[in-house]
Amino acid sequence: MHENASYQQNVKCLVSGLSKGLQDKIYGQRIVLKAVRRHIKANMTNDDPSKAVSLSLHGGTCTGKTNTSYIIAQSIYKKGMQSKFVHLLSSTKASPHEIHIDQYKDELKELIETNVKNCERSMFIFDKFDMMPSDLIDAIIPYLDDHDNLNGINYRKAIFIFIRSLQDNIYGQHIVLQAVKRHIKAHMIDENPSKALSLSLHGGAGTGKTTTSSIIAQSIYDKGTTSQFVHFLFSTTVFSHKIDIRQYKQELKELIETSVNNCERSMFIFDEVDAMPPGLIDTIKPYLDYYDNLSGINYRKAIFIFISNTAGTEILHQTLHFYHEGKDRDSIELKDVEKLVSTAAANSETSGFYQSEIILRHMITAYVPFLPLERKHICQCIKDFLLKKKYYTNYSKVKKKKVREIADQLQYLPEDEQYFSTTGSKRIPDKAVFVMED
Repeated sequence: MHENASYQQNVKCLVSGLSKGLQDKIYGQRIVLKAVRRHIKANMTNDDPSKAVSLSLHGGTCTGKTNTSYIIAQSIYKKGMQSKFVHLLSSTKASPHEIHIDQYKDELKELIETNVKNCERSMFIFDKFDMMPSDLIDAIIPYLDDHDNLNGINYRKAIFIFIRSLQDNIYGQHIVLQAVKRHIKAHMIDENPSKALSLSLHGGAGTGKTTTSSIIAQSIYDKGTTSQFVHFLFSTTVFSHKIDIRQYKQELKELIETSVNNCERSMFIFDEVDAMPPGLIDTIKPYLDYYDNLSGINYRKAIFIFISNTAGTEILHQTLHFYHEGKDRDSIELKDVEKLVSTAAANSETSGFYQSEIILRHMITAYVPFLPLERKHICQCIKDFLLKKKYYTNYSKVKKKKVREIADQLQYLPEDEQYFSTTGSKRIPDKAVFVMED
């Protein structure tokens, strides 16, 4: 009885610490505070829970998903994230090679079983869960079920936390979600890819191209876009003078070769490809080809991302065509748009890809079209911005009237229906400040 009273007192302190940690460090997330506190408390105070607690954390970039999981760990374990019974698993790093998927499943099962056997309150945090191979996800299912035990081990007091990345940050882009997740996952789990991964992101302004590339970097590298092996190259600043193209070619070659020599999984993001001097893009061609190596360096695990507004008009027209035919936006498939994009990229004289060997020799892995954002997507982006800038403390407090007022400041097509934003989310910051500071 004394031990039970002592345990209950410890749990009471734990829940109190969890509440304080979330309140002090997770801003504007009342729903998170309430839900996490309730579920953790229910599991911790129950000496015989019916199943393991499993929390799936969703939300935009910098909304507190990862911090929340850390606070949970800190409230339960004396050493917090440093405890040997807390395991942070980055899905893109824990299972990099598809050929070894069976090995990864065995390793994951052994990790869970060994830890729960030694500590029934073990915690497993799966970061970038949506990038995890489905076969590997299946390996976790038995431990989340309501079995009394599996091979003599009770998993019902364990804690599993799943953190999603891409889907909760990009609105209205089902093609992007499918294509990017599929290609990144396939490339990262392949121990010996046939060539470097090259994704060409196309669409109008403010549709999520740059955000997507940043999320990809965050999902692969510990330091995200600040990693020394992630290179953001803005054409209007880095390649601003056509007269210096010879120098740019040499500098670009040195950058790629040095970085990949030091890290075979280096990433190169070329923003504003439309502004690149003609012919410069073909400097990259050898690194995108099927060579085993060039001067002793293997470039086939590197990732190249190109961001362009080219084909934005073609994508808009195709989306409008579907809209006027009464077809659902989500019924648009990659095959409906990809040819339009590749043709526009190769033939537009304002495109950095104009008559490029990279295009003509089919060296781009995938052309990823970003559809124009509808008014409802704009409203979601506005809510995110208002929370990020702390105009409101949580989603439930965001005033719909203010969201509509900001959304009405933007331009839409078709003129008579006002359905698609002509500038995506690009002008939301300016318009939001204009309305909120009035």
